[in-house]
Parts: sequence; C-alpha cells; structure tokens
Amino acid sequence: MSAAATPRNDTAPGELARLLRDIERLDELTAHWDEQQLRILQARDSAIAALHREALTRLLRHVRNVAAARDALRAAAEDDVIYTVLRQHGLLKPSLEERVQAALTSVRPMLQMHRGDVALVAIAPPEVTVRLLGSCQGCPSSELTLSLGVEKAIKESCPEITHIRNLRGAIQTQQAEPQHAEMISPFAVTYPWLKVMRSDALGEGAAHFSQLSTHRLLLYRKGDQIKCYADACAHLGASLHGGCVQDGRITCPLHGFEYDLDTGECLTVPQVQLQVHACRTANGWIEVQPS
Repeated sequence: MSAAATPRNDTAPGELARLLRDIERLDELTAHWDEQQLRILQARDSAIAALHREALTRLLRHVRNVAAARDALRAAAEDDVIYTVLRQHGLLKPSLEERVQAALTSVRPMLQMHRGDVALVAIAPPEVTVRLLGSCQGCPSSELTLSLGVEKAIKESCPEITHIRNLRGAIQTQQAEPQHAEMISPFAVTYPWLKVMRSDALGEGAAHFSQLSTHRLLLYRKGDQIKCYADACAHLGASLHGGCVQDGRITCPLHGFEYDLDTGECLTVPQVQLQVHACRTANGWIEVQPS
C-alpha cells in the first residue's frame, strides 16, 4: 500500500501512521535511483504484491461459502484500510459511487475547456443526480452536454444506472461569465454545421421556425444570445409554430404547454424540456448542429 492509499477518514492511529511514514521515507530514498535499480525494485514489489494477492484470494475462497464469514467480510470491507488493500489487489470491485465519480472525471476536462464542470449530487439506483456548473449551468446546450457527455459516460461505466437527472437552480459561487451567441456543448462535435438564416434577420425576442433537412427548428434571440431548439413540444411532439411568444416564453398551440425560451425548460411540467441543438453565429449566419 502506497502513501497515497491513506484511509479515507484520515484517522490512521499509532502503528498504521508509523507504517505510512516509513513508506513515504522509502519512496523518498528511492526517488533518485537509476533506471536499472528502479526496475529491480519494481520487480521485487510486484512479486511480493502477487504473493499477497494469492494469499488473500485463497483466504477469501475458503470463507466465501460460509454465511457468517460472508457477513463478517462485508463488515470488514467497511474498514478503509482493508478496503484499500483489497481494491489494490483487485479483489473487490469498485463501488457504484467510485464508478460514477470516475465517469464524471473522464468528462470533466472537456467541460472545463468550456469553463464548465459537473458535480455529483446523489446516487439512488437506478437514478443519479448531477449538477452542471460554471458556463454549463443554465446554458441552452446543457441538455446536449448532459446526454452526449455526462449521461453517456455514466451509463457506460454503470449499466445499472438508467436515468441521469440534472439538478437545476444551482447556487452561484461566483459571478457568471456572460454567455455568447454561440451556445455549443463541448460534446457536440460529431455533426456538421448547417446554415439556417442570416443572423441579422432574427429580431430581438422573436421566434423563427425553419425546416432543415428532416429537422424542424425553433430559433430565438435575446440580446446577443441565440438559442436553437427542436420544434417539437415535449408533450406530444407537435410543432410550436403559431404558438404565442411573449416575455421570453412560448405556448404550444395544441395543448397549452408553456416553455421558457431562455432555457427550453417546460414551465407546465418542469420534468421535461425542449430538445436543444448546438447553435452558433459565423460570418453573419446562424449555424446549427442538429443532433
């Protein structure tokens, strides 16, 4: 066990604390050894680790079929030191929380390149709740980021998780950076950009409906922000064309479902929202990445 494997509760007392200090000192002593010496040391460490793993494997094989012993093993695995050693030897599978956190870590660099981030809020199988942070928070492409990035990573690592929920209304920890007209998810990189209309033709507070190949689109401008949604009510998929647009909201003409055009969120049924398409302005044109 390396010094990096310090128990999660940081309460290593007495003998354990001394052992960890000894490991740190040995690491410092060998840090400047030449390559050949390090290879010999690593081979010796690997051989000892293999011996320990074999011994632990045999021990577990002997007791796993005894009901009382199985219960005792589960209780023992709650000890941080025992858990760390068994995990290091591959004798325990990573917990669901560890796998979820690893999935979030895998997408975090892409989010941070766009001044965003993601935090784990809760795990209640088969659902995981996350919170998008930074520039991802409140961005109209947040649902695209959630589905193409965060949700995909979690479901690949944790097949027992079938639903990822984005907790909205996160508390701002710092002043939010101003949004640009280009609302692009960092994961929306696999589709071509398609021109829809001249950017100066979309008026302030106006909704514009367009057909692009097989996609029905709804464009909306507020200041220098331009948003693009699928023109399909989250209720039954009906077109929103002809719906009343007022104060940044649009009402579905079929059954009256109301949507916030700043975020795409449904105000009638908050659990659903309009599908978001990545949108940008380039050379005076509004371009969209239909997903």
